[in-house]
Amino acid sequence: MPRRLVDRSLRTRLLVSGTLVLTSVIVALGVLGASNERMRLDLTTATRSILDEQQIANRIIGGVMRQLVAVATLEDRADSLFRPDFDAAGAIVYNGLQSYLFRDLSGDERHQLEQVKEEHQRMEVAAVRMTHAPDRQALRSALALHSTDLLNAMNGFLRMREANLQALADRQEQAILRLRIAGVLLLLLFGTVGAWLSLRFVRRRVTDPLAQLADAADRIGHGELTTRVPAGHDREFQSLAIAFNSMSERLARAQGALASRNDELEVALEQVRATQAELVQSEKLGAVGRMTAGLAHELNNPLASVLGYGEMLAAHLRERGATAPEELAERFVSPLVREATRARLLVRSLLHFSRRAAPEIGPVCLQSALDVVIGLRRGAFEQAGLHLEAELVPGLLVIAEQRRLQAVFLNICNNALHAMRERKDGTLRITVVECVDFIDVHCEDDGPGIASPERVFEPFYTTKEAGEGTGLGLALSRRFVMDFGGGIQASNRDQGGACLTVRLRRADPDAQVSALVADQGALPTAHPGETTAPRRSVLVVEDEPELRRLSALMLARLDVEVLLAGDVPAAREVLNSREVDLIVSDVKMPGESGIDFYSWIRVQRPAMTSRFLFVTGDLTMPELGEFAAEHPMAVIHKPFEVQDYLQRVRSMLA
Repeated sequence: MPRRLVDRSLRTRLLVSGTLVLTSVIVALGVLGASNERMRLDLTTATRSILDEQQIANRIIGGVMRQLVAVATLEDRADSLFRPDFDAAGAIVYNGLQSYLFRDLSGDERHQLEQVKEEHQRMEVAAVRMTHAPDRQALRSALALHSTDLLNAMNGFLRMREANLQALADRQEQAILRLRIAGVLLLLLFGTVGAWLSLRFVRRRVTDPLAQLADAADRIGHGELTTRVPAGHDREFQSLAIAFNSMSERLARAQGALASRNDELEVALEQVRATQAELVQSEKLGAVGRMTAGLAHELNNPLASVLGYGEMLAAHLRERGATAPEELAERFVSPLVREATRARLLVRSLLHFSRRAAPEIGPVCLQSALDVVIGLRRGAFEQAGLHLEAELVPGLLVIAEQRRLQAVFLNICNNALHAMRERKDGTLRITVVECVDFIDVHCEDDGPGIASPERVFEPFYTTKEAGEGTGLGLALSRRFVMDFGGGIQASNRDQGGACLTVRLRRADPDAQVSALVADQGALPTAHPGETTAPRRSVLVVEDEPELRRLSALMLARLDVEVLLAGDVPAAREVLNSREVDLIVSDVKMPGESGIDFYSWIRVQRPAMTSRFLFVTGDLTMPELGEFAAEHPMAVIHKPFEVQDYLQRVRSMLA
């Protein structure tokens, strides 16, 4: 369950925090401002006090001077006029001195002020006495002395007041300076603490959650879809975490669904591949079926020759008795071997073509692939009065798959044969042109041409009559060539007829060609009469009696002991009773097959697995194909040449 969202959002927290910080700064600034204003007012008050005291001192001094002036003019005025002026001036002095008493005075200042009052009283007493004394000259000197002492005392008091007020002003200025310094330090402290708290708040509430989110996004990007982001302390990050985690869960579910869909697609793709393979095989078998009539004629010719020469040889031996070996070899044996070899090549080409294609794509000998197709179709062209010509370049290797490449050219040959069957002198000419990275194979015929060259590669498109074609031949051919990394084009010749160009990638000349091509090459010839070590033993497992007798006759030329078995159980009985040096086994036999026998050998006689030779006329068995790919020299195909057979046996006995 998702965590319930908190009531306060990050924006609210930032607003509250900012408000608190701003309020604190404002309060601090207010306190500093109030303190500064108070000190400024105190300084202003002190200044005014100094000015007031200066005015009071001026009045006191002025009053004293007026009293002295009144005393100086005493002789010129009547006593009744002297006293009012003198007393008024004295009142001014008295009031001024009294105003000082209400101020904040120190003990020394009050003492000095008392001296001023006493000196003023002495001066007034002396002045009053002068008004009644007959000899005023002596009293005048005393009055002058008291006046001087009064002024000196007053000046001393004023200096003390000025010094104290100046000290107060200095203290206030220093206090203001200290207050300003404290204010700056306080602002710096507030700024530092506020910045630290802000950074800490941003790191904990913003930076860290964003870093966690970025790390989680990176891990999800690397496929860790179980990654979740912890809920933050603020509403925004909690909403973001809930949305992110929900997205992760949806991605995980989507990935699971995608993986399931991929599995389904893999199964469907395998089904498509299997269907395609079946379709290709069906097309091949259809092509083989369409070739049956021509192949029957081509096989009957060499078989008729073999049968005829065999019968003639038997009749010759019965009627004439002993005949020179050279005459027998020239007249009968050589034609027998030649015609049998011709039939063998025809059957082997047919078996190679009809065998199910392997998926591996690699270097293929172009001439070998075309030789198989030409060997299969040349007879059909000749029967129809047509010509099949090929100008090939030996040793060219292309990137392809042997049997699918043969299927491509077989389709082209069949289409050309069908198009030219109404003519009696048409020609299909196959030429090879070498390019830098490609090899072009041009297939040109003298037929009526192609009605729609741009459509011939469409599936199920055909101009043949119903039952004569499926319309898949050229479509599959194009698919095969594109799988090889090449291309195929169809066009009409200017002089009439069609031209199909197959472009194939050139392979490395030093590349190893597939075993299928290698087993078609010539093998070293074994010379009859050469022998291996004396009395080596060979077990031949063959269900055909004539082939067993033939094997015994051939192996006798190698001076080996030949042991014969008609099936696998008989072969096991031989091996249970004695040791042998080599096993030569057929593949298809009643009951257990040669493959079953080899599996038993791998378990019971593992040392004999490297001395096991298969002899078979079936090229379509997948198990045998895998064995032949790993051990190409351990499989020999029927019908075989005696020299080839003996050479294989002698090599494995060595």
